Amino acid sequence: LVEKLPVSDDGRGQTVRITASGREMRRRIWAVYGACIADRMDGRLSAQDLKTLASLLGRLRDPPASDY
Repeated sequence: LVEKLPVSDDGRGQTVRITASGREMRRRIWAVYGACIADRMDGRLSAQDLKTLASLLGRLRDPPASDY
């Protein structure tokens, strides 16, 4: 599902990358997980609340490059 790769500029380090089979597994898992989340959230948040939540979660998922 993942593969380890050496860090090109630091021989001591390794990075992990998801493989094609890992991406397929993630796609299948998220289909089930997403349906479960939708079921739990149904009617609890307004459309605007959901937009706000998506925006906030997106900021956590994609921090500015300076945070690395």
